[in-house]
Amino acid sequence: VYAENVQAKNFSVQTVSGETTLKNVSGTKADFSSTSGGVELNKADFREIRFSTVSGDISGTVAGSSDDYTAYTDTVSGHNSLSSHRGRGERTLDFNSTSGSFNIDFTK
Repeated sequence: VYAENVQAKNFSVQTVSGETTLKNVSGTKADFSSTSGGVELNKADFREIRFSTVSGDISGTVAGSSDDYTAYTDTVSGHNSLSSHRGRGERTLDFNSTSGSFNIDFTK
């Protein structure tokens, strides 16, 4: 799945093993689900981003600063760049994986 310069209230992608790339995509809620496919974000701008996978990774950049977000993350064996993030922002990152990694940077 590839999307660029798209604005949608709710954005949902479900894959088994395909990759998802989003560039300058914005809206209220983004919901990603995969078995082993990864998600690459480039300046994603959503109030809520949910990601659930067995072994896929989610990486890239989201709009705003880390203080804008509250992050909920759970991974058994993947790398988690948000593990020390304890912000209480109005936006939400909610990521769940068995062995996938979370590598998210903020644009500010």
